[in-house]
Amino acid sequence: MKYLNKNKLLQLLPILLLCFVGSNVVQAQQTSVDELIQRANENGIDQTALAELRTRAQNRGMGEEQLFNIIEPAVSLSQENLPADHIIQKALEGLSKGVPDNQIASVINRMKSSTQQAAQVVDPWMQNPAVQKMVERSDGPENSQRVRNRMIEASSKAISQNIPSESVNQILTEIGDESILSEKASSDIIAAINILPDIAAGGQPGVAQAFVVRALKGGFNSEELLKLPMAVNMAQKRNQLPAAGVLEGASQQLQNGTPASQVLQNLFNGNVGGGPPGNVPKGLQDNPGQGKGQGQGQGGRGQGRGNN
Repeated sequence: MKYLNKNKLLQLLPILLLCFVGSNVVQAQQTSVDELIQRANENGIDQTALAELRTRAQNRGMGEEQLFNIIEPAVSLSQENLPADHIIQKALEGLSKGVPDNQIASVINRMKSSTQQAAQVVDPWMQNPAVQKMVERSDGPENSQRVRNRMIEASSKAISQNIPSESVNQILTEIGDESILSEKASSDIIAAINILPDIAAGGQPGVAQAFVVRALKGGFNSEELLKLPMAVNMAQKRNQLPAAGVLEGASQQLQNGTPASQVLQNLFNGNVGGGPPGNVPKGLQDNPGQGKGQGQGQGGRGQGRGNN
């Protein structure tokens, strides 16, 4: 009898050891996430968003290791004095949409990389005396760090959506003169960078880059810039033109002295050339994205609407 009890005990020993080790691993992971969140709080990451992220992750059944892998890149950025709240917000967005854990982690890691690249472009630009004057005038000197973080977040978004960091740098360089920045607010520049991925349809970031610079020089403010992607989309549909063709037509309007607000309204109405609805500049009529029959048909319908 004693032998049997001893034998059973020996059989149970591996199971008991496994349970003991497993509980220690879980405890270690729990402690690691707790410590990570503490570090996040110490480095200024939004505590409310962190708490919401942890609650959603637990409700979804996400393991502590997966949660650690999502939070860690944000903490790493914050310790480099880089913005990180946009990382947490992206993770929350992924959870709300039911994106798989590994995909969320992959996106977060790409965002970490693009944020670091963005900082390499934005930080030198922020040292430009003309930029500093603009920030002081439009936001106040006490908000310089906030403007810098928003610029990095906007640039990170563009870079993560296949806009080369060189394009972002070129835009900031071309508008870096005091003659331009003296008439702009930081929100205008941030809006311009934010819309780059939305108007670079067709994989032509160079065209979008050139237009954004012209739009800023042509008087577009942040509110008008944020409406541009929808306006360009409307003009595309009405004229069967690719985005590059629409942007070229809008650039010609600006070159001709058309006010920014009118250029925007023209695009919403399908007036790529700035004339009557459906008007397309000659250089764009034979664009590969538009057949002649399509262009004439759209133009005829557009003119019909304009005459009503």
